[in-house]
Amino acid sequence: MLKLLAESKPDAAKMARSRVTNGRGMFIGHETDQRSPVARRLRDLIKLHTLDASPNGPEHLSAAQAQLIRRISMIEVQAELLEARLVDGDDKVDVESFARISSHLRRMYESLGLRKARRDTTPSIDELVARHRMDAQKAAANVVERAEPVAAMPVAPTSSSLASDRASPVEEAAP
Repeated sequence: MLKLLAESKPDAAKMARSRVTNGRGMFIGHETDQRSPVARRLRDLIKLHTLDASPNGPEHLSAAQAQLIRRISMIEVQAELLEARLVDGDDKVDVESFARISSHLRRMYESLGLRKARRDTTPSIDELVARHRMDAQKAAANVVERAEPVAAMPVAPTSSSLASDRASPVEEAAP
């Protein structure tokens, strides 16, 4: 019967799923303002970790991986909130709890398969060529700007011009 409904109505299978599964809600039975800073940060972290765990897209994640990413993201939001309180000078923040949260995050990253990896920051050839062109354009503009004031400046005498201004003793003696 469900198969027939799915064939007759393309959205029938989607209608049978929860709001969370469909992406229209964050939590079961709890309507939240998804525009709040915490909700936006949670969504951002979920998207970032989903890309890290599956560069080919979220459809390549298992349900367990997707749930683990949600849990990791929520714990990260809580850790960031604790960090903000610590920075503001709140003495009531339990530093041991913060350390435990950080330790849990590390283990959860490992179980998800995320590792701290250095990103390749080596510029591509196109970036190097573009940077070289920009530097050349800046240098050319700099030369043009400097050319005008230099021409207006008085020229100081050099040692060679001073030597040529002096008459030699032989020339002075000749009548």
